[in-house]
Amino acid sequence: MYPIIYHVGTMLLAATIIFSCSDSHNQESKNGSAKHEGEIVIEPDDAQKFGLMTETVGQQDFNDVIKVSGRIMNSSAGEATVVAPGPGIIRIAGNINVGSEVSRGTRIATLSPESVSGGNPNAAARAAVNAAKSEVDRLKPLLDEKIVTRREYDAAVAAYQSALASYSPAASSNLAVSPISGIITSLAVKTGDYVEAGTPIATISRSSTLLLRVDLPEKYRSRIADIENANIRPSYSDRWISLDSLGGKKAAANAADAIAAEAGYIPVYFSFVSDGRMAAGDFADVCLLLSSEKKTIAVPDEAIVEQIGNYFVYVKSGDHSYEKRRIEKGESNGTLTQVTSGLADGDIVVTKGATMVRLAETANAIPEGHSHNH
Repeated sequence: MYPIIYHVGTMLLAATIIFSCSDSHNQESKNGSAKHEGEIVIEPDDAQKFGLMTETVGQQDFNDVIKVSGRIMNSSAGEATVVAPGPGIIRIAGNINVGSEVSRGTRIATLSPESVSGGNPNAAARAAVNAAKSEVDRLKPLLDEKIVTRREYDAAVAAYQSALASYSPAASSNLAVSPISGIITSLAVKTGDYVEAGTPIATISRSSTLLLRVDLPEKYRSRIADIENANIRPSYSDRWISLDSLGGKKAAANAADAIAAEAGYIPVYFSFVSDGRMAAGDFADVCLLLSSEKKTIAVPDEAIVEQIGNYFVYVKSGDHSYEKRRIEKGESNGTLTQVTSGLADGDIVVTKGATMVRLAETANAIPEGHSHNH
């Protein structure tokens, strides 16, 4: 029995591999228990250091899976558009970019209506309001003294109300501000552009709610009611995320969505609470999870290692020893993989740290200067 020391990053992994010697006798461990050929012994301190974790496997519910692709979208309920309050030349605020987090009332842009030919129309409207208000104030005491008629006074009030309707206090400030707190997901204009009143400037999305849209092939129409949830893997990541862990739930699509879908596909939506790992516009691989009463043994995907086209897991065979076990894989739902053969109820499988056990298993070179001959 020879101790093998590995350098992994800046840490050391000490593992003992049991080899078959020329006299074919069993090696004895420090505590006197017999070890068998092919067993991998990892000391408890090393197992803890490298986060080695095990789990007892058994029959469990396993969902049928439909594998599709999808895209993350903003929820319309958590989205708002910033519009230009009036016409003018726009200047985007210096700290405003796509991805910037803003609070309600944050200045997104400033308008310069004076630079537009014809001057500032809202300034003229404001002057009209002030003039109409002065006329009403002038006529009121004259009406009380019966110097002017009620008709003249009412006409002045009507002119004042008309001037107010043409005047926008928001436009008067020349500021476009965010109506909600959230993240800027798009900017529709840039500094120097001319905009009319009501022109969209930016889109703000609350970071709390997102939508996942998948286009389900028409052949699965009969299974739509069976879809319960989904696991997704963003295109830039190698890790799957359970929407169930993010409060995900299936949302109904409206008729317009169905019409907009590509021929032969049906849109299916899930709403979920964002935790910052995904953003609107991201593409993702999706495993749709269907209701199922199927029972099977399944292990986390990271528990499985591949060697020359075959698949293995590491099963605990003693207090600190492990053995490699070949398995046959079934369906995967993105986080769990069905094991159709190779494991039995009650087996204790390495679910985290399988890579470290594999390193221990493959370091089978005998140190120079040693011999198996006795």
